[in-house]
Amino acid sequence: MKKLTNSEVLALNQSGEIVENADLSGVNFHNCDLSGGIFSNVKFDNANLEGVNLVESSFHNCSFVNANLSKVITTRALFFRPVFSDATFADSNLAGATFYEGDFSNATFYDADMTTTKLVDSDFTNARIIRSNLDRSTITGAKFDGTAFTKSRISKALLYKADFSKTDLTGATFYLVALVKANLAGKNLSGMKFGLVQFMEANLEGTDFTGADLTKAGFTKANLKNAILRDAKAGNTLFNEADVTGVDFTGAYLNQAIFMSAKADGTKFGGCYLQMAQFANASLVESRFGNADVTYADFSHADLSSADMSSATLFRSNLHRIKDEDSKWSQEQKAMALGDDPDRAESENWSPGKKQ
Repeated sequence: MKKLTNSEVLALNQSGEIVENADLSGVNFHNCDLSGGIFSNVKFDNANLEGVNLVESSFHNCSFVNANLSKVITTRALFFRPVFSDATFADSNLAGATFYEGDFSNATFYDADMTTTKLVDSDFTNARIIRSNLDRSTITGAKFDGTAFTKSRISKALLYKADFSKTDLTGATFYLVALVKANLAGKNLSGMKFGLVQFMEANLEGTDFTGADLTKAGFTKANLKNAILRDAKAGNTLFNEADVTGVDFTGAYLNQAIFMSAKADGTKFGGCYLQMAQFANASLVESRFGNADVTYADFSHADLSSADMSSATLFRSNLHRIKDEDSKWSQEQKAMALGDDPDRAESENWSPGKKQ
């Protein structure tokens, strides 16, 4: 690798030349304009890139180990297989930049703007992302072992197959985020806010959401086995086809929540607010609804075998064609609910060519 000075690099960039196979370790580029530059196999290790303009620049196999990238501007820049281990991004503008297979291990981000940033198959092991903004970012296949998102904001973003099982999310806020196939198993997320967040097919086994705000969140096909959602705010939340076996929902607000075709065997719904909740075709074997308010809830075709409905409020609940062998409830309770609907049953039994 050839050694280049600050002025030599600026001259190459201004003339539109590609800077390649160069060693720029330790070079001071403070507040320089390198926008639109093309860099290939270049070392910026220990370099000072504070305030540098890298707008629409392209970097291929470049190294920024322990570099200072504070206040850098990388709008619409492209980085392919960059190494940013131990680098510092303080007040940096990374909005709209794209990073493929980046190594950000032990890097530090303070108050960074990562709006609309795209991060593909990147490694953030032991990185610190503090008070940073990841609005509308797209993160796929990232590794977050030991990563801290302290007080960072993640909004309207897409994170695909993100593994947060060993991540510190203290003070982080999530809003309108798609956490598709994410791994948050066993995490303590009590008291956090996840409004409108979609945990589609996510692994949340044993996760603690005690007192969390999950209003209008989505858990479609998610694994929530033995999770804790005591006193959670989860009105209008979707649990379609989710596995909530053994979940503790005690005291949770679940009005208009949807558990259609969910697996909820042995689940605790004691003291929950479940008005107008939907349990059609759900498996609720040995579930417990003691003192829950299930007014106007729909249990059509649900399996309530051995369920405990003691003292539950069942006013106008729909019990059409349920399975309730060995379930516990009083005749007075069932009298308040709606039983099988003959007309609906007839239509359900109908098939083409069948004589009526």
